[in-house]
Formats: sequence, C-alpha cells, structure tokens
Amino acid sequence: MKRISLILITILLLSACQKKPTENNLSQSDTNVFTSIQDAVNKQLVLKCEYTDSDGQKTITYIKGQVVRLKGTGEEANVDGLMKDNKFYLWDGTKKEGMEIDMSKWAEDGSLKMGERPIKSVADVIAVLQEKKDSCSLSPESAGLLELPSDVKFIQTTDFLK
Repeated sequence: MKRISLILITILLLSACQKKPTENNLSQSDTNVFTSIQDAVNKQLVLKCEYTDSDGQKTITYIKGQVVRLKGTGEEANVDGLMKDNKFYLWDGTKKEGMEIDMSKWAEDGSLKMGERPIKSVADVIAVLQEKKDSCSLSPESAGLLELPSDVKFIQTTDFLK
C-alpha cells in the first residue's frame, strides 16, 4: 500500500510540474494551425496552395506574410512569379531572364488577374486564396522559394516598354 501511495504522489508531482500552454508558450503544433489564409499570413506560416483556376490551368502558389510565389505548370513550367514589396517579378527559369513590374502602375488597367479577379496587391491574392483555402496546406518548401533568384536578369517594365 505504501508503494502504491508513493507512486501516486510521484505521478501527481510530475504532472503538476508540466508546463501549461500559454500565449507566450504555444507548442509548435498550435502555432502551425491556421483558420484562414489571413491568419496564416499573420502567423508568417508558409502555405502551398494547389488548385485549378477558371481557365483550367493548374496553379501552384506559395505565400508567407506579404510575399507570394507563383509557379508555372504545364507548358509554362519554366515561368515563375514573385510578388514582393508592391512589385511583381516574372521570369523564365531556363532563359534566366525576367521583368520587374510595378504593381501599382500595371494593375491600373485591370489586366493583371488571378482567374477573373484583378490583382492590385497581395491582399487581392490573399482574397483569391481564401476562396480556395481547402487546397492550401503548410509547406516545408520555403527555402529560397520566397526570394528572387540571383542568376536571373530582371528588366524593369518602364525600360521594356520604351
């Protein structure tokens, strides 16, 4: 009987010493849960969203914070895009050439779109991805995907249009 009492006391002491989760002490799995795309953006989680757009094209999008990476599929497998700091960078990974587009100027005519929705900022991309939230999941593939490639020469669209 003494032995059982000693075991119970030890178990109670050990369970009392365990850390309780608090706002400042969330477990890794708690911080990786997101309720919306905006929630994931606020938590700086890397999401990968794969879906078929309204034109029937498979689209792969990565997002972390205010940075969005678009990866080409099918015939455009070598074409990539990155939205960062109110600029849209579009490049061909094979040719190592691309363009830098000032989104505020380019989006004025509404020609920059994801499906039917005009894209004028990262907030517009977040809205599109929210509609497709079920196709998004946490992604471990963040290394380098959300940075501009150093081996690609970018031309500014103002230079391109001259």
